[in-house]
Amino acid sequence: MDITVSLALAASSLAIWFYLVAVRGRFCHGLERDHLDPVSAPASWPPVTAVVPARNEADSIAASLCSLLQQDYPGLFSVILVDDQSGDGTAAIRCRGGAGSRPSAHNCAWSAAARS
Repeated sequence: MDITVSLALAASSLAIWFYLVAVRGRFCHGLERDHLDPVSAPASWPPVTAVVPARNEADSIAASLCSLLQQDYPGLFSVILVDDQSGDGTAAIRCRGGAGSRPSAHNCAWSAAARS
């Protein structure tokens, strides 16, 4: 009986995939939207905030934050690091750039100093 159920499930799965590939024709390629004109850039981009939860991520958080800050987003973009009671100094890495320093997309030297 188990083999019959397994074969029925396999056969129905195969039939569904056959339908999607043969009848719907390359459904996963998104060809139905290729004829549309490219979308123009909006007059003003909405602000975006990336919230980064971290716990014991001292080895990689500086590189992650730097990568986020280097995103090519034309609108206002900010990153919030949420430290969840790390025991390895994850939150302190963000602050090692010096008093009042602030990492930016143009200056990620703080990330190398933070890891040393």
